[in-house]
Amino acid sequence: MDDKRHDQPPKRTYWHRVCLWTLLGLALWFGVTFGVSWWAHALDAWKVGRMPAGYWWATQGAIGVYLLIIVGHAWLMDRLEREVLTEGDSRHG
Repeated sequence: MDDKRHDQPPKRTYWHRVCLWTLLGLALWFGVTFGVSWWAHALDAWKVGRMPAGYWWATQGAIGVYLLIIVGHAWLMDRLEREVLTEGDSRHG
């Protein structure tokens, strides 16, 4: 396989991917946190049950998104670490 990933040391590639996924998670967190606040009045045009959607997103929906970010980040980091460990085993053995 002629892949650019194999040209870089594994630790460097690993660290770049960790930083990328962390920055994407932080950008999503920032977007949800400030997006809900910024567009709360526009979201209030809809209802979730009997509550305005802006209020619902601020109290419940954003927390759900935060939990998805945490679970997704943990899953991705676990997968990435397993991949790096398997590559290290195949290089040494």
